[in-house]
Amino acid sequence: MFTVAWCGKRPLALTSIAGVAVSCLALGSYHLFMSSSTGAEVGAELESHWLPLVLFIVLFSFHSFGIGPVPWMLLSEVFPYQGRGPATGIAAAVSYILGFFAAKTFLDIQHLVNLSGVFIVNGMVAVAGFLFMWFYLPETEGRTLQDIESLYIKKKKTNADVQPNPTIEKTSL
Repeated sequence: MFTVAWCGKRPLALTSIAGVAVSCLALGSYHLFMSSSTGAEVGAELESHWLPLVLFIVLFSFHSFGIGPVPWMLLSEVFPYQGRGPATGIAAAVSYILGFFAAKTFLDIQHLVNLSGVFIVNGMVAVAGFLFMWFYLPETEGRTLQDIESLYIKKKKTNADVQPNPTIEKTSL
């Protein structure tokens, strides 16, 4: 929370999700490589090494300082004033529901794509999240709520201005 005022929410979130993506992809690659190099089938127990522990610590550290808390700070800033309360509640509910389904389906996904596949899929989702945030997440630190709302209104008007409105011609039969 102290780093938000120092570097802003956008750089913090981007750095965090990039670290999560790299950690997940590294864990998946490590498991895949170790399984194939030891001759064990993918998903079998591997020898105990220090690298997975370090990668898990890096993964949870990056998650905890960025993409864990930052979205909750952004919720009150990105929704317009009129619908902020209900929209924030719906977004929080969707977040908890998706978290529940991610935890509930972990073993099923692991049976489909093995443990290395789970980490690689999670890493690819994090890469997609990074790209989405790179293009659509504005920096909101140090801006008023009116400035943030006008930023989204300008984007909406700009997109509407680019698309021409088709005219409907009257025809008679």
